Amino acid sequence: MKEKFDYFLKNNIPPYDAPYVNEQKYVILLMQKGGNISYAFGNIDYNFLITFPKKVIEHLTPYEVLEEELKISDSNQGIIYENLDGKGNFQPIAFIDKDK
Repeated sequence: MKEKFDYFLKNNIPPYDAPYVNEQKYVILLMQKGGNISYAFGNIDYNFLITFPKKVIEHLTPYEVLEEELKISDSNQGIIYENLDGKGNFQPIAFIDKDK
C-alpha cells in the first residue's frame, strides 16, 4: 500500500496542484472506498490536516492525526508525509492500513 501512495505522490497529483506539492510541509493521502486516493496539504502543522475535527485536541502525534482523519473520511488506509527539505524530499511520518 505504501508503494501506491508513493507513486501517487510522485506521479498522480492533478496538474493544478502539482506545482505546489514541493512547497508543502505536509501531505496526507487517504485511500477512499472504491480505490480513489484523496489528498490534502498542510504547511503549518500536521494537526491542520484534520478536515473537520470532532473535538479539539492539541499536540496530537502524526499517527493520531491520521487515525482521526481516517475515521472522519471513512477510509481504511492513509499516510502522512513530511517534506524534509522544501524540495520534495517527502518521508512518511505516519501510515495506517486497517485492512492488514
